[in-house]
Amino acid sequence: QGDLTTPETSVNTPKKTLPVLRVIGQAHETYILAEGPDGIYMIDQHAAHERVMFERVKERFDQNVSESQPLLEPASVDLAPGAMSTVQEHIDELGRVGWGVEEFGSNSLIVRSVPASLATRASGDGAGQVFVRVLDELSEGGTGDTWRDRMLATIACHSSVRAGQILSTEECKDLIRQLEKTERPNT
Repeated sequence: QGDLTTPETSVNTPKKTLPVLRVIGQAHETYILAEGPDGIYMIDQHAAHERVMFERVKERFDQNVSESQPLLEPASVDLAPGAMSTVQEHIDELGRVGWGVEEFGSNSLIVRSVPASLATRASGDGAGQVFVRVLDELSEGGTGDTWRDRMLATIACHSSVRAGQILSTEECKDLIRQLEKTERPNT
């Protein structure tokens, strides 16, 4: 008999599920308000969508299903010193998640495609700026145990709705339904 807190048994712990929630609306263009059996829930819309997007992007990455959106006009990017070696070291993972980049000189890249989940947020020169922000966040450590998980979490973050973004009641309901289907809806 092992201790209940050992890593071997904690992996099999069933996910905590969200109770049935009825969306009431949105507060301060940041929180989804919902009524549940125990009272009112305030759900950070960015954090909820980031969880949904992280699991979606990770699942596609794990299944080696690359979804990228080619840019109509490729974007050139000047990198900080040392960033090119990070790109070279992780070029396969970057490509696998949907980034299409080519070296263009010693510290420059051309971004030809972006992960499909970023397509609406990163077009034209914006794609280069998002790519640089992703690299910056990864160089700072980001979240997650591995570089790959940090990259996926960063992409999920940049793909998610933001605080201050107005959502319709239907969009709030849809986000809650998506959150309910995730493996870790409470995280």
